[in-house]
Amino acid sequence: MAERDINTSTVALIGFIGTLIVFAIIILLQVAYLRWVSAREARDRQVPPAEWTGVRADQEARLKLPVPPQGTEPGSLPITTAMARVVAELQAGKPVREVSGRPVSRPTPPNSAAGGTPEAGPTVKSPSPQAPVEPPSEKQQP
Repeated sequence: MAERDINTSTVALIGFIGTLIVFAIIILLQVAYLRWVSAREARDRQVPPAEWTGVRADQEARLKLPVPPQGTEPGSLPITTAMARVVAELQAGKPVREVSGRPVSRPTPPNSAAGGTPEAGPTVKSPSPQAPVEPPSEKQQP
């Protein structure tokens, strides 16, 4: 009967060695995979896609263009010219709504009852004879 007994120390040794071999294989596979991934990422970083090179070339070309002086770009207008045009349009009788793009509020008459004088500045002929329309100013009366 002694021949049928299992040698537990041999079985434990074989199990331990098998576990070490499986662990070593897993570590080797991870190292191989990480090397492959890092080589692939390095290759991708060195050769950018064709679209990236085109975008970069466009951006560098735009950066090398000289910047035009302020107010000379297409569609821009110096402030003095714009102000003169607005005043000319108001003097021509064009409604304020069309000139300023804002709705017209009811004009306030000068404060003549309190002895005050209207704000200094040119008045514009109004299409209606009730009250003169003044050009917009930085200080507006409440």
